[in-house]
Amino acid sequence: MSPHSDSSPGRVHGTLRGGAVATLLLVAITAFDAVPALGQSAEEQIRALVGENAEGYLRPLSDGMTFALTGGVFDAARVRGLLSFDLGIRVNGARPGESARSFLAVLPDTLRWAPPGVPEQVFTDPLRPVDGSLRTPSAVGSGAGIRLEPDGAYREALLQAGENPDDYRIALPEGLDLSVVPTAILSFSVGVGFGTEISARYLPRVEINDEIGRVGATGWGVQHMVSQWFASPVDLSVGVGRQDLEVGDFLDARASEGWLSVGRTVGPLSVFGTAGLRSATVDVTYEVENPDGTPGLPASGTPVQFRSDLDTTTSLGAGFRLQLLFMNLSGRYTTGDFDTFSVHVGFGMP
Repeated sequence: MSPHSDSSPGRVHGTLRGGAVATLLLVAITAFDAVPALGQSAEEQIRALVGENAEGYLRPLSDGMTFALTGGVFDAARVRGLLSFDLGIRVNGARPGESARSFLAVLPDTLRWAPPGVPEQVFTDPLRPVDGSLRTPSAVGSGAGIRLEPDGAYREALLQAGENPDDYRIALPEGLDLSVVPTAILSFSVGVGFGTEISARYLPRVEINDEIGRVGATGWGVQHMVSQWFASPVDLSVGVGRQDLEVGDFLDARASEGWLSVGRTVGPLSVFGTAGLRSATVDVTYEVENPDGTPGLPASGTPVQFRSDLDTTTSLGAGFRLQLLFMNLSGRYTTGDFDTFSVHVGFGMP
């Protein structure tokens, strides 16, 4: 076993197989995993800590990605006429709230360690935060992560074995200070008649780099103008949509939304407001890397999987669409757990 000093890997963090950038956001988390109750299976032990803390760090980022993906499926309450279409690109973003920028770390209940020539020992409450606080930045937060140091009997055992406890400190990952989580995607909308418009969204699976792997997304939406069936001073539509995102072979996200839109169209300008419900699910799969056998961390190759389910939440939004001959400019802002925005530039047949 090689202890880590503060000058180099004292900042221990796990990495994902095939991950980074997005994965660095995921995996550094394993830096403070350890074994909880002795009676649990290895899988349960890992899920109890790695999963919980990994979710705390990653969830604001994955939430932002999935909420951003649902932004701006349609950009008017009045649907397009038969065979009217638009092909363009949308740039979406989600703004994390203050509560999403940090989380409370969960410390291990126990830790196993074997000094040279001594049987393995189990220590309870083996770590404590250096500065006394368990609040640490999430992936979208800012600043350095908290530092954990050996405590109690574990610290005493290190001293008795001639080890420097400071060499066994573990630093949690720092935040990336993301004020906006951005996404971009190609979109195509077409009127199919009967007061209905459908939309398809697509990001071809492209190789970002060797660490992240391929990133791709697909999505769809359907909107129907119910105000065509009765006299109404405004356009009234209902719609549903879904978006799927894949990052490498370690992250799969699915977001869906249903909404009611109310708006008016005057000449080339449409303005609208929306009220809706949205939810998302993110599945993360990765493997821990701990080549130096740091105490309190899972062994290299330990598989970790967790799912982050976002409860169905309400959202309110407003936007506009400006049709200039064959060019369409539109924007939308939606409030909710994550405020999101969408800017669209497209071309087609009005």
